[in-house]
Amino acid sequence: MVDIIKPWVIIIMGPTASGKSTLGSLLYEKIQLKSNNIKFYDGDTIRKKLKNEYSHSLPDRFKVLDEYLEIIFEDCKDEYNVILSTVLHKNKMREIVKNKLDNVFLIYLHCNVEICEKRDFKGHYNRARKGEADCVPGITEEYEYPNNADLIVNTGKNSISESLNLILEFVEKTISSQIE
Repeated sequence: MVDIIKPWVIIIMGPTASGKSTLGSLLYEKIQLKSNNIKFYDGDTIRKKLKNEYSHSLPDRFKVLDEYLEIIFEDCKDEYNVILSTVLHKNKMREIVKNKLDNVFLIYLHCNVEICEKRDFKGHYNRARKGEADCVPGITEEYEYPNNADLIVNTGKNSISESLNLILEFVEKTISSQIE
C-alpha cells in the first residue's frame, strides 16, 4: 500500500511580539530551499486576503479564524503546505483549528508580556494600556496557555536562532519526510 502524503499546516502562535512572524518567515525560508509547494502567512498578510473587514474584537477574531481556515483549506486542496503565524489566543480557537484541518501542528511561542511589550514596535500594548484597543491578548484579554500545542518554545529565554533550531528539530522529527 502506498502512503498518501497530505499537505501539512504549521501554525506558530503566541502573544503579539513573541516572535511569530520572524520565526515563521525564517522557517519558510529554510523549508522553501527543499520545497516550493509552501506558503507563508502572518496575521497582516492573511488579513489582506479576507472577504470582509474585521476589528480585533473577540467575536471578530473567531470570524477571522473561519476565513483563515477557508484560505488554508483551499491552499491544502491545491497541495500547498502552509505556515501561518497568528495570535490564536483561546483554546477554543485551537480546538477549532485541530477539528477543521488535517495534518496540522501548533507551535506555541511562550513569552511573558513584559518582554513582548519591550519588543512591540507596532505599539499594540501601548494602545491597549491607554484603553485605545479593544482586544489585545495579554493585556485586555487573557492569553490562554495552550492545552493542545505540539511544541512549546520559550522565546522569552531563547534567542531567535535557538528558537528556530528548536522548531527545525521538531519539523525534522515530525514532517521532514513530507518535505520534498
